[in-house]
Amino acid sequence: FEREFRGMLFDFSKFTRRDIAHVRNPRLRALFEGIAASYSIPETYRAFEVIFNDYAPVRIGGRLIYAQLKQAMLLAQEERKEEVESITGATGLSKEEIEANRIAWLQMAVHHEDDTAAQLSIQQLVDLGLAETVANVLGHDDFDGWLETLNSNFTGDTVTFCELMIALQNCPVDSIRPECNPNTLLPEIARRLEPRQNLLDSGSLGEKKKQHIVRYDEMVDSFLQWKELVPSEKQSRKMEVLRGCFAGAESEEIVNALRIVYVDYSALRFAGDLIFKVMKTVVASSKRRQTNG
Repeated sequence: FEREFRGMLFDFSKFTRRDIAHVRNPRLRALFEGIAASYSIPETYRAFEVIFNDYAPVRIGGRLIYAQLKQAMLLAQEERKEEVESITGATGLSKEEIEANRIAWLQMAVHHEDDTAAQLSIQQLVDLGLAETVANVLGHDDFDGWLETLNSNFTGDTVTFCELMIALQNCPVDSIRPECNPNTLLPEIARRLEPRQNLLDSGSLGEKKKQHIVRYDEMVDSFLQWKELVPSEKQSRKMEVLRGCFAGAESEEIVNALRIVYVDYSALRFAGDLIFKVMKTVVASSKRRQTNG
């Protein structure tokens, strides 16, 4: 099973940070980021390897996530290629320029599983505060003025990345505002909206999932507190897992990824609770040995 695990991680190691940034679903994107972070933390990588081998629920859930992420990356690569080609043909922007803006767009767009493209509705633009921000960045007095400039390019009550990039070509030809350049507009909007988007993500979860988040964060806090209580020289598979938990608890990307796993995948939530109980026992035993020794 450890060989199977290493094979899965090797497959994911082929994806670059830019590849990951183009995955539309933000929760799956965070899983990719957590996997990528584990490559540079040997203790956590080894802990994942041991857990995958020793806990059947983790193997089942891990294979499910592996298949889901592989499919998500294939879709992301197809969408990325199609959108770049479409916008290049309509605007003359380079691939590098379009991809940089697409990444900024994906950070803002609200994801829905049945969407065929990352998009925002006009109401979401207003709710997110994006309407006011865009109007301000482009130099318009209000959102209606911005829509009047771009409306002819929209196909309905939503805005896709392709529509926005093409519509931005309608900026006044005599505009000297650098923000009217598509290469600076979306990154600037994403920067201004980042705190609001984070609030949106947390607020969109149901009460049950919020309870899972609280429980998960308590476990992470426990690992951070236990680190100084456990000697580093003792070797065993359980201690390898525990050291990996200590190291992983200090990585924001790994903590975020495992929080999503804990909340979204019930089988792995069960496995996580079980592993935490085992680690708690290991820590207690270590503390008793230090006290008696």
